[in-house]
Amino acid sequence: MTQIEGNENQLIFAFPDREVNCTTTTDALTSRLLERADISIIGHRNRVLLHFESEAAAEELLTGGGFLLIVKGDDNDVEVGHVIVRCSSILGMTGLKLIVGQLPGLGAGVSRTANGCRVRIGNRVVINGVTLYLQEDRSHVCIGDYSIVGWGSIVTRRFDEPNVILAGIPAKVVKRGINWDRRSLNKYMLGR
Repeated sequence: MTQIEGNENQLIFAFPDREVNCTTTTDALTSRLLERADISIIGHRNRVLLHFESEAAAEELLTGGGFLLIVKGDDNDVEVGHVIVRCSSILGMTGLKLIVGQLPGLGAGVSRTANGCRVRIGNRVVINGVTLYLQEDRSHVCIGDYSIVGWGSIVTRRFDEPNVILAGIPAKVVKRGINWDRRSLNKYMLGR
């Protein structure tokens, strides 16, 4: 369930033909997605912009059980392009955990915020059981367009370069110059 607490927070769904401000909309589809999505925005003046190719793509990402977004702090800016998120129930990995501030696994009495952080995930990025952490004030994380992030990777810094494969804890570039489409994606996923 989506939780938005604080002042002047924005959660925006951007579709090819329109943008929907989720904090003020009365749109039935958006309301249904928000009820099922795992999104928490707690603080002030946070902006989260999620791009979708279609309403079906929004529903697949937000309600498929593989997406978690936590933004806890003030003045944070998160933008996610058209992404392909894969999760594995066998490996016990969610598709994408994007966490600004709150450390997972801390007790209810422990609170951590991050302020002034920036997250940019480009278009056509394939994300496989990945965590993005921003826990220090003014941290920046970026994943360039047409990139692939390997299973279980933790991304903690900027990777502006497009067409790369990132992997590891913490993530690093393991291959440059990839050129993929949906037909050849499995080649990269299998490490060929």
